[in-house]
Amino acid sequence: MKNRKLMRQIEHLSEAIKQDFDWGLELARALADAGEWNAYPWRVLIDTWSKMELDINKHRQVLECLANTELYLKFSYEISDMLYALVKNGGPPYAVELLPQAEQIAVALWKSLDRAVSVDVKHGWHNQSVQYPIWGLANFWLSATLLWRKKQEPPPDTLSEGYRRPFIEIIKDASPIGGLGKSILTSQLTFLMAVDEKWTRENILPLFDLCSMDFQAAWDGFVATGRLSPPVAEALKAPFLNAVTQINTDLWNQRYGFVECYAVMLIYVVNDVLDIWIPKLFEHSLHQSEQANREPSILRDDNHTIPEIFALKVTKCLQRMNDAHKQELWQRWLKDYWQNRLYGRPAPFTSKETELMLDWLPELNTEFPEAVNLAIQMPPPSLDNMRILACLVTNKTWENHPDAVAKLLIYLWGCIIPVWHRDTVPKIISPLLETSISSELKQRLEDIRVQFPMSSEKA
Repeated sequence: MKNRKLMRQIEHLSEAIKQDFDWGLELARALADAGEWNAYPWRVLIDTWSKMELDINKHRQVLECLANTELYLKFSYEISDMLYALVKNGGPPYAVELLPQAEQIAVALWKSLDRAVSVDVKHGWHNQSVQYPIWGLANFWLSATLLWRKKQEPPPDTLSEGYRRPFIEIIKDASPIGGLGKSILTSQLTFLMAVDEKWTRENILPLFDLCSMDFQAAWDGFVATGRLSPPVAEALKAPFLNAVTQINTDLWNQRYGFVECYAVMLIYVVNDVLDIWIPKLFEHSLHQSEQANREPSILRDDNHTIPEIFALKVTKCLQRMNDAHKQELWQRWLKDYWQNRLYGRPAPFTSKETELMLDWLPELNTEFPEAVNLAIQMPPPSLDNMRILACLVTNKTWENHPDAVAKLLIYLWGCIIPVWHRDTVPKIISPLLETSISSELKQRLEDIRVQFPMSSEKA
């Protein structure tokens, strides 16, 4: 009952502030004059102002009200969020005119932040940062930097001292708040490299080193976004190869994002894939039996092994590629990687990984027959997701590659197929039997088809 009454009061107060801006402003000044810093009206005022469409004069008056250190102790999150809102996505047209005033508040707010906070790093540094004022503050400085840069003519290729200073303060801060802030900065590594590459190389890249106290936070932030521009990819080659050695220790909770970024490096950037990058990845990957004893990933619903995460990312990349890029990737290293895995180099397949690699097939066009010849040599997996069968039906791959599809279908029939998916098989067999495949393949397909009632083909 008491909570419902308070909620109604909050709703009424918020509505009054919206209806009469000057009244809300007078309320804020009266609270300040009375030294009432703990009152809930402040939270309602800040929250309501942040959602209102203010002109430049009203926004300036709001910032004047917020320029009070007494407020920072209780409402640091709300104020930082409002600062970020001023510059987010470019902010209102007048935002750049209010930057000096907003930056003064940001500096004072940063100094007042409680450093004695506890951060549950198992949930991810970058993921956790959203719950603290550093999220709004760091993003305010990043967005303000972009806004400032756009107003310069021509745009400078270095950061001004004023915009470097808050980033340096975050980098130097050894508290958990500093760690959260650094994860936000590294998540924007591509942006920082674009606005001041020299400064970023000297100040941000060292955070990725094994010896850095912020090694985990830095990688956590970067892999949270996974943006790899050419300069960033080149700069991170050595750090990637060093960091992969920690994938089962310090980077265990970051392994999904890390392996996905690592795969992108292999697919688009590096050349020595099979000689260096693949062996490094598998050398530090847990075997299935070892991983089963580890704590499941908190940030994911599943618990794939590292090679399985890698296979999943390759599928996603293939789906976005044109045929020319697929051919180049296949010839450059993907075919040889598949061939090597058949011989257990650098590691044998797991059943789940085999199933995931089969998902590469529908994405390969001219390479499809060659890929099928490799795929059918893999140990038959248990087909849980059945994407491969569904794709064979919808893509009509059998029209261009009937022999390869026939071989694949015979192989898949030897896998463990859930009962509710087995009716998909005759839908592929029937059109295949009308093609020019060899009599031997036709006979083997007929042997499979007779195990189904006639109605299955027409379903």
